Amino acid sequence: MSPSLNNIATNLEAEECIFVDCTLQEKERVTIGLFYRSPNSTKENNDKINRTIFAPISTNSPHLIIMEDFNFPEIDWTKGTSRSREYHEAAKFLKTTKEAYLIQHQMETTRHRDGQKPT
Repeated sequence: MSPSLNNIATNLEAEECIFVDCTLQEKERVTIGLFYRSPNSTKENNDKINRTIFAPISTNSPHLIIMEDFNFPEIDWTKGTSRSREYHEAAKFLKTTKEAYLIQHQMETTRHRDGQKPT
């Protein structure tokens, strides 16, 4: 039997993340996760984020949506590459998303401030 989201929710490691399990029509389920990773996140929290990403996958929920602000400007999501070295936090995170078979849907910048490069 696969773990329930309730068990996972009590064991989440990463800071500033939450998962919600929603029942749709005909008892179909969707798991929705929300993450925020501070640009000043510690290596320990980055490792926790990478582990936590796999948590909802183990519930066998047929639908998974992860909304996030991971603050990794080194990642080029259109190419699926990182400008950083292999052991940099951004490269490790990109590897995690690929291993979890996650797909980036938002390809345009979402944060625009006067005098700053959009991210």
